[in-house]
Amino acid sequence: MRKLLFLLCSFCMILVSGCVKIDSDIKVNSDFSGKWQAVVQSQVGPLSRGDVEQEIRKTGLTGYTVYPINNEGKVIKDKEAKGAFPNWQIEAEFKNSQELAKLGHALGTVGGRDIRDVITPLPDNDKVYKFSLGRSPGITKITLDADISKDTIGGGTLEGNTVTYQEGQEIYFQFTKKTPVLAYIGYLIGFAVLAGGSWYLYKRTKKQGEDIAA
Repeated sequence: MRKLLFLLCSFCMILVSGCVKIDSDIKVNSDFSGKWQAVVQSQVGPLSRGDVEQEIRKTGLTGYTVYPINNEGKVIKDKEAKGAFPNWQIEAEFKNSQELAKLGHALGTVGGRDIRDVITPLPDNDKVYKFSLGRSPGITKITLDADISKDTIGGGTLEGNTVTYQEGQEIYFQFTKKTPVLAYIGYLIGFAVLAGGSWYLYKRTKKQGEDIAA
């Protein structure tokens, strides 16, 4: 009976119809790699580790861990913990935005949509990117090392470089990459070298003019 419930649950995860609630904390680096921590809350009874891992294994990703959460809300940090629990914590790493899309399929955000890449440049402006991850199956927080456009976050809320979406809201916004600090340092060094060279040439030319005049 429990296996049947999980099969129904998986179907609900795909359709985001409410039998599983997933709260997520997604951190995306400047190169679009990152980490996704999710808390899966079953509405159809306890699930085993195999039940929870089944959807992730389908993606082919291996950089993940699954931990059960006990009745007191404490995460049991034991990769070998056995038994069935209604709540599980998933920690997964992704190397790029394509792998992030795969996790979106596994964790129920993209639904039945054919989303193969979460982050893509706009067709008419390759300096601006869009972040599209479907509908939030719970509370979804996305922290991105970028400048996020507040006007594009829809129903989400923006605090610093973190966007938060509530259950059922569309996860979509636009952003531009930040200029790396090293680039600013390089600009300053280049400016200093140019200014110093110009001053040296000025002083040298001035001295030569004075010598000729003398």
